Amino acid sequence: MRCVGNARYKSEMDRYERGPYKLVESHSELLPKEGIVLEAAAGLSPLGEFLMWRGLTVFALDISLLALVHAKQRLEKRGLDLACAVMDLVDRWLPTAFFSAIFNFYFLSRPLLERYHVALKPGGFMFCEILLWNEGEVPNKQHYLLPGGLEDKFGAWKIYFKNETWKRGRDFAVQPRKILQLIAQKP
Repeated sequence: MRCVGNARYKSEMDRYERGPYKLVESHSELLPKEGIVLEAAAGLSPLGEFLMWRGLTVFALDISLLALVHAKQRLEKRGLDLACAVMDLVDRWLPTAFFSAIFNFYFLSRPLLERYHVALKPGGFMFCEILLWNEGEVPNKQHYLLPGGLEDKFGAWKIYFKNETWKRGRDFAVQPRKILQLIAQKP
């Protein structure tokens, strides 16, 4: 059976050996000191290693079995145990008040953003970077966050960092894209 999402990793496996996202690295003082954290749409879990070295238990979810197997094997060689599961995050089932922090980078599911409210423990942190819709973009508008799209979801939370910026992806042939970066704490 062919797993959706595997093709991307088969063709670009070597390009995914990178460090954590700059947003997390530059705000690492906000990371919980202990607990279980969720890395949504983790892929090869470049962030997982960074978080585990800080004493956190990382639960990585992704639709690609290939990516998660590779991530688990790579981190086991470094003495780290990544908990992971293949899951289509459109399904969006997550346990209640379970995670100390949630990391959502470049994956947009509006219902899942709602579910994060339930899955995060009180006082827990949400770290995310999501592509923003930009006038003139040709791709499907559903794959982009519309302006103000996170404010209505996390407006009652304490915002530690919010920034709209342009970011170039791993493929430098592609034009920079507008993103929203957010770090918020659940009341």
